[in-house]
Amino acid sequence: MTINYCLKITLTIFAVFVGMISGNHGVLSAETAKEIKYITIKLPADKVQMDESATQPVAETESNEGLAVDLRQLGDYSSIRAALNSSIESMFAWFKQEKLNILVLFSGLILTLMVAAIVSWLFKTFLAKKLASKISKELGQMACECLVKPMLLFVFALGIMLSSLMLIRGFPHEVFDVVVRIFVALMVASVFWAVYRLIAVLDYFLQKFSTRSTAQMNNLLADLLRKALKITLVIVAVLFIGQSILGVNITALLAGAGVAGLAVAFAARDSVANIFGSLMIVMDKPFAVGDWIKIGDTDGIVESVGFRSTRLRCLSGHLFTVPNSKIADSVVENISRRPFIKQVFALTIVYDTPSEKVDRAVAVLHEILDGHEGFDMEERPPHICFDAFNDWSLNISVILWFQTTDWFVFRHWLHDVNREILQRFNAEGIEFAFPTNTTYLAGDDSRPLTVGK
Repeated sequence: MTINYCLKITLTIFAVFVGMISGNHGVLSAETAKEIKYITIKLPADKVQMDESATQPVAETESNEGLAVDLRQLGDYSSIRAALNSSIESMFAWFKQEKLNILVLFSGLILTLMVAAIVSWLFKTFLAKKLASKISKELGQMACECLVKPMLLFVFALGIMLSSLMLIRGFPHEVFDVVVRIFVALMVASVFWAVYRLIAVLDYFLQKFSTRSTAQMNNLLADLLRKALKITLVIVAVLFIGQSILGVNITALLAGAGVAGLAVAFAARDSVANIFGSLMIVMDKPFAVGDWIKIGDTDGIVESVGFRSTRLRCLSGHLFTVPNSKIADSVVENISRRPFIKQVFALTIVYDTPSEKVDRAVAVLHEILDGHEGFDMEERPPHICFDAFNDWSLNISVILWFQTTDWFVFRHWLHDVNREILQRFNAEGIEFAFPTNTTYLAGDDSRPLTVGK
C-alpha cells in the first residue's frame, strides 16, 4: 500500500507540472493568435491637428523580437512536455508489464525478513542451549554470537536474489550476470565472515590451554596466532571472491603491481623487520606478557606484544613502545625469571672499634640473618665477612639472596633486616662510621706530637 501511495503522489506531481506547462503554453498561444485589425477613418484636413509625438516611429522591431522569443520558448516547453509524457507512459507500461514480478519481489522480501527472524531465534535459543549442554554455556553463547550476523547476511542475500530473479531476467545479459555475481559474492563473504568471527572461539581455547599448560604455549603465541589467522583469512577471501566470483583477474593485477610492490616493500622494510622480530620473540620466548624486563635503558612490565612493537609499563606508570626489531637485536634482561633477589651492602664501623667488637658485630649479623624466613640456608646462606679497611671506616660486607621474585616482598624483608641490625648494634655499643677527617693537635696528651729535627 505504501508503494502504491508513493506512486500515486509521484504521478500527481507529474500531472500538475504537466498541467502548468500546458496552461502556460495555452496563454502564449492565445496571445500570439490574436489578430490585429486596422480601421480607416476619414476626417477633413482643417480639422486635424498634428501631434509631434505621434510622428515618432513605432517600435515594431522590439515587439517582433519578443514574439520570436515567446515562440522559441513555446517550442522548448513542448519538447519537455513530450519527454515527460513519454517517460510517464513508459513507466506505466513497465509497471503494467512487470506487476507480477514486482509482487513476487515484495513477497520474497517479507518472507526473507520472516526467515531471518526465525534463524536468529533458533541460533540464540535452540543452538545456544545445545552447545551449552555439550561444551559450556560461555562457549555456546560465544559461538552463537559469532554466527548470528553472518547467517543473517547469508539469508538476506539469498532471499533477495531469489525474489528478484524474475524481475531482473528481462535485463540485458551483462547486467543480469553482474547482479547475480554480486549476490553470490555476498553469500560467500558471509561464510568467510562467520569463519573470521569463529577465530575468537579458537582463541578462547588457546587462552585456556596457555594458562593451565606447562608447555611453551603462552598468551603471546595465542595472540600472534589469532592475528595471523585473521590476516590470512581476509587475504584468501578477497582473492577468492575477486577472481572466482567477480571475475577480476587477480594474477594480472598482482603482476602489474610488481614494481609498485617493490617500492612499497622497500618503504616498509622496517615493518617487515618488526614482523620477523615478533616471530623471533615467539620462537625464543625471552619473555611473556606480564614479565618485568629490561631492554637497554628501558625497563617495565610487558603489557602486550604485537606484530610491530612491544609495550612496556614502567613502575612510574609511563608506557614505552619498543619496536620488535630492536628487541631482537638487543640484550633482554628478564627480571621476573630470576630465582631470587640478590642484595649486597656494606656496614661500616669506626676505626676505634676493637677486634672483639668487630667479631661481635659479625656474630650479631649471623644471629639476625641465619634464622630469617627469606633465605635458603642450604643452597644460598647469607655471606658475612670483615673484608676491607676503608679510608675512614672498617668495612663488613654482607651478601644476601632473598628467596622471592616479588619486589614488594623483598622490600618488606629488607626493611625488617635493616631495622633489626640498627637495634642490635646500638644495644652492643657498636658505632657506625661516616666520612670524617681526624686532625691531631700538639696539645693532645694522649697523642704526643713528635717534630723531626
